[in-house]
Amino acid sequence: MEDRRIFEEQKRIKKLRARPSLKKVQKRLVFNHCRECGTTFLSVNNTAYYCSDQCRRKYKNWRCDHRINKSVIVDKDISLKKLYQKDKGVCYLCGSVCNWNDKQVRNGTIICGESYPSIDHVIPLSKGGKHAWNNVKLACRGCNTKKGNR
Repeated sequence: MEDRRIFEEQKRIKKLRARPSLKKVQKRLVFNHCRECGTTFLSVNNTAYYCSDQCRRKYKNWRCDHRINKSVIVDKDISLKKLYQKDKGVCYLCGSVCNWNDKQVRNGTIICGESYPSIDHVIPLSKGGKHAWNNVKLACRGCNTKKGNR
């Protein structure tokens, strides 16, 4: 199905290139494949890697998740929701209750406040800590940011 779409798009471009006023722009049109969703899209240059801003943001967020080395993952079932329930919503650094609703959604992007819960690795991953239940604690986002990798 995608091959058919590409073929139709190439035919359309050939017709457009025949117009004298659009020749300069049409010569630069290139087919690229999106790194995130894999669809084929037209761009003006070879440096476009994503078909949309949404795919670009998804890929960027996915890249950030690779901070955790696959060889140090011990427990794959660790999630923020499970950790929140386990620690009863209390930050282990300051002792205050984390606010699960301290977030805003703007244009599909989630912006978290200082009291939003986060997963903190007691022994940081960068210092050789494991991603295991005995090494993760609940911390409010503000405290976790201040702590850093100490």
